[in-house]
Amino acid sequence: MKKNQKSIVIRGGTLLRGVNLEPVRGQALLIEGGRITKITAERSLGLRDDWMVIDAEGQTVLPGLIDAHLHWFGSRSPDPMMWVMEQKELNCVRAVADARRLLDYGFTTARDMGSRNGVAIKRAVDEGTILGPKTVPAHMGLSMTCGHGDVHNVPSDWLCGCSAMAFVVDGVDAVRKAVRQSVRDGADVVKIWTTGGTMSERDSLEDQHFSDEEIKTAVGEAHALRRKIASHAEGLLGALASIRAGVDSIEHGFDLNDECCDLMKQQGTFLVPTLALLDRVVNTPGVPEYAKIKARPMFQAHLNSFKLAVEMGVRIGAGCDAFSEPMTAFGPYNVRELELMEEAGLTSLQVLQAATSSNAQLLGLGAEIGSLDEGKAADVIIVRGDLSKSLADLTSHSNLTTIIQDGMIIPRLTPGLPA
Repeated sequence: MKKNQKSIVIRGGTLLRGVNLEPVRGQALLIEGGRITKITAERSLGLRDDWMVIDAEGQTVLPGLIDAHLHWFGSRSPDPMMWVMEQKELNCVRAVADARRLLDYGFTTARDMGSRNGVAIKRAVDEGTILGPKTVPAHMGLSMTCGHGDVHNVPSDWLCGCSAMAFVVDGVDAVRKAVRQSVRDGADVVKIWTTGGTMSERDSLEDQHFSDEEIKTAVGEAHALRRKIASHAEGLLGALASIRAGVDSIEHGFDLNDECCDLMKQQGTFLVPTLALLDRVVNTPGVPEYAKIKARPMFQAHLNSFKLAVEMGVRIGAGCDAFSEPMTAFGPYNVRELELMEEAGLTSLQVLQAATSSNAQLLGLGAEIGSLDEGKAADVIIVRGDLSKSLADLTSHSNLTTIIQDGMIIPRLTPGLPA
């Protein structure tokens, strides 16, 4: 589906350059062969007739956005039981539509934190069969029996050792094999659930899932296979055990304390806070009541935990935990996560850095994407307004005027929006 484009020059506006997203004006950006080949003063760049010129005056030019935590479930239900029971082929077709919609909101890369469809989405995008964010899939993560990745109200015999997003395993040997199997099946990152979660019925956020030895085994095996490993840790005990074991990121982190944050800073562990999640769990019709009961008390603790991590210098990534339409609508919900991070006290540039260059480092792709630098992939978006001062203009979809992925201008889905 992807076709070769002529060389593109973007000039005018405010360009957010480098991994620190330094706002600069009077610069022109040249894209050739899917790469950023030159960033230079506009006056020094002689234009050629065969170049496409994009005038970004009054707009912000920035790297394509990255969401570091979502699930290509392809579900249309907020009930976890349906994620297992629905037809797999239907889920995959829906996930293709979700991926296309997310790209239309300027997210050129995503990390799928566990689903049956992530590897397929990645390969279809990479080969040009579909349009969507470039995907870093976790494939099937690791959950213990009755853990968050298990589906508690479905007979175990029906699951055959895996749910819609996880291998259900117990013991060191089973953990080691599951990591290897996930990588064999196409995982680019390993996911482990080390606490209970709001959307699982019979577990608790406060409990540690998997023993210290099992967690250390998963971390060691993932790193031996040159994969990063992310820990779902809504509660404190699982977070502490995961950080001590050397995971690369804590996902959610509803209840971090000083010890957690200090260790994370020392070790360079990322936090992906998913600030938008609890509101949607509590306020979406059809979400099981057990999930609402778990989520309601966590609002303030979650916000306090995030602010503590920022204050103590923990590296912050950005991901919203989108997983099901319409509960977590792909596109608007991903942008809402960035808005909440700004409301929680980050500057607009800090939020955008979390969603671009920091996320690229978290995914192990910092040399390839995440910033406007010469030699990197040409994943670029252009948004009306000055995002270096406020993200307000990003919240309106119509302000996103241009999306470029690997040097190709992406046609827009919404009638009337710029192509």
